Amino acid sequence: YGTDDLCDIQLGLTGIFAFLLGYELGLPPLFNPETGDPGVGFFGLMDHGSNNGRGVIPAPPSPWTRSLPDSTWSTIETISPFQITDTLIFINVLDSLNTLLRIDISDDEYFLIENRNNWVSYKTDIDSLRRKHKIDEYQVGHWFDTVTNDEENFIKDTLIVIDPETKVITWFDHYDYGLPGSGILIWHIKEPDPSIYNDGVNNDLDNRHIQIEEADGAQDIGTRSYAFFASDDPTTGTRWDMWFHGNEGYEYANSGMDEQVIFDDMSSPNTRTTDGSKSFLSIEILSNISDSMDIRITFNDGIEIVHLTDGPVQYLGNAVENDIGFVYYAKDDSIYSHSHLVGPITIDEYIPIEDSIILTCCNNNELDTIIMSDKHYAWIDTLSGELYEDIGNYKSPMAYIEKYNEPKNAESSLAPSDSSLSFGDLDLDGLDEIITIEDGNIIARNSNGTLVNGFPASGGFSGVPLISNILPPQYGSDIGKPEIVCREGNDIVILSNRGGRLRQLSSYDIDQPLAMVPFWRGDTTMALIDGSRLFLFDMDLDHSYWLNPRSRPSGFPLSIGDHFEQDNSNKMRTKAYNYPNPITEETTTFRFYVNNSTTSEVRVRIYNAAGFLIEDDLVNNNITNYEFNEIIWDASQFDAGLYLAEIKPNAGNSELVRLVVIK
Repeated sequence: YGTDDLCDIQLGLTGIFAFLLGYELGLPPLFNPETGDPGVGFFGLMDHGSNNGRGVIPAPPSPWTRSLPDSTWSTIETISPFQITDTLIFINVLDSLNTLLRIDISDDEYFLIENRNNWVSYKTDIDSLRRKHKIDEYQVGHWFDTVTNDEENFIKDTLIVIDPETKVITWFDHYDYGLPGSGILIWHIKEPDPSIYNDGVNNDLDNRHIQIEEADGAQDIGTRSYAFFASDDPTTGTRWDMWFHGNEGYEYANSGMDEQVIFDDMSSPNTRTTDGSKSFLSIEILSNISDSMDIRITFNDGIEIVHLTDGPVQYLGNAVENDIGFVYYAKDDSIYSHSHLVGPITIDEYIPIEDSIILTCCNNNELDTIIMSDKHYAWIDTLSGELYEDIGNYKSPMAYIEKYNEPKNAESSLAPSDSSLSFGDLDLDGLDEIITIEDGNIIARNSNGTLVNGFPASGGFSGVPLISNILPPQYGSDIGKPEIVCREGNDIVILSNRGGRLRQLSSYDIDQPLAMVPFWRGDTTMALIDGSRLFLFDMDLDHSYWLNPRSRPSGFPLSIGDHFEQDNSNKMRTKAYNYPNPITEETTTFRFYVNNSTTSEVRVRIYNAAGFLIEDDLVNNNITNYEFNEIIWDASQFDAGLYLAEIKPNAGNSELVRLVVIK
């Protein structure tokens, strides 16, 4: 209605046919089937790309679709982070070699990279031809008329075949002509479970499994966009989503990057995993739009990474001898001892069995290594690799530990082998705290069971938390304070001693335990072991307490590190307080730190606003010195209003706390 010119709303049915054929072939939809919202927009057949080129030039299936296990559409070249530190790669256009570049960034996430070009002649696409052949000052040329009549830029029967009588387009030489632009496309894949293929893999826009990393930083496919560089309908993608040197959309989103186009941890968008963990991947786009574009791939991010081998390994254990750190691992059919000085040394045949491990133990004040397998028990000299067999039955100290006693000092920090328990002096008060994982949350308690400030730390953590001071202050860590290192899903998370998240690192070996080996490179480097990958940090053994799942490489669960003498003054180190405050439920907890060895009892007296004593029976006579202690008050029988609480130890100064009861 009201249309004088029908030429610009002509549509072809090729795209719809290809789209429905994709369903028949079982290709998963990449849009949201419930709402129709795009997931990858113009860039994939099983999305809005089926309508590219007025429905005549549908987009090919996405690279993820073309890389499915049963697909033979594309050749996959995988760039392994185990093999490269700085690599220059040439990316040819899709229709040239049909090759996809894959770069893994975690156990189930990776990038797929391809070069796509919509030029019908050098630096000329269909939209630029439409602008060249304007109908008038305000209207660009009709799409079909431009394609079928432009003799200057199209070589008939080579790029396009048109029926001479009906002018119907019957063939294109490739299907990138319908894309909104040209350049590198970077696809972020978080591998979906096949069970959801038919229901849609991109239904949750905040957690898409197949996603375009849009170079203009807008990430507007599927959402309303207010980006400066946008088309009339940015929700399906624009030419600024392609990566190429000179992309003004990228420059707008990344201030100061006029001379470089880099996709890394700090760029917008960035190379982090879906949940924000750093992948250490950096991709620099070196070329303008071309049939062959250069990119440089590096793995770095301020943390030095060492790869023990060129592929995955089975981590077995670690040791230190003569201030030299060693890592033991199995690869193929052999067990290796690996140090920074010597590199890998084959020391024995590997016969995998359940729970086979390497332990280290003191022998005449020298550290040797024990291999436990179904073949034998053996001592191995960590420097020479010489094997000593038939040493008799050996049992770890863990075999004699049925349960742990809450420690009062470092010497009694024993933990069962099948526990997530670890110990370390988080608050630097000279005493170890107890760190556990309960329902995925990290819990840190003092020896009397009171929570350490900042805990619990919520999450989906697993494994055994390690306790070590490894991060410098620029990452938010307090100087000299230990951090907690733990697995969470596909990530390694480093938390502060108060439970705050400092860094997240992506991991490739999520089924293996985390461990640390000191003295990896001289006397200054601590290595965090993640399978075959080592993260290197500055070493601080004074504030490192739990470096392996069982603390020490020998398996003896002793908290190491410096445990200093406590201050024996008669002054509370930290002000007393109560939580919650205001009191909206029935109870509140008074929390206070006892900073001397003579206090044996603390009493809490409650006064109303008029100064009358109303509660005098709150007593804790089981005090833990040099730790936080608590007393619970049931305020349910008292009226709403302001109250004062005097926290009075039998030795030392008292504290006053104001509290409010709300009903």
